[in-house]
Amino acid sequence: MQKSTSKAAIRSVFVGRLLLPKLVARLTEAHDHALASTGLTTKQASILLSCDLQEANTPVDLARLHGLEVSSITRMVERLERKGLLKCVRNREDRRQVIVQITRKGKDALQQALPIASRVAHHAWKGVTKKERVVLEKIAARVMSNLDHSVASHN
Repeated sequence: MQKSTSKAAIRSVFVGRLLLPKLVARLTEAHDHALASTGLTTKQASILLSCDLQEANTPVDLARLHGLEVSSITRMVERLERKGLLKCVRNREDRRQVIVQITRKGKDALQQALPIASRVAHHAWKGVTKKERVVLEKIAARVMSNLDHSVASHN
């Protein structure tokens, strides 16, 4: 590092190098701790919620939505299926594709987890205004969009 290069300039090179990973880790840790009594992890509860809201219904779509590898989602879906919280059925039109569906037991587990997660979120957002939350969401969405376009242009 050159002496003339400021620490701020160096920090700006790796966007969120320490702050964002720490934030995600702390949020995940807080949710995991709170959700322990339900037998669900934060990621598992989030997958159940995505299936319940019909945001995604295949391992590929769930992976894309959650920013995870398909293999990680597949293992998680298999665990949730063994617990009876999800079921996987073959797509009738394309037998290669698996459709992931939340079960009644999964909906019940989710209903147990949501108030717990809500309390964690309420505590995490304490002192942050609605306007600040919207700004944070917009900034994160813009950075992700910039990176999506950057990656697409390099392919």
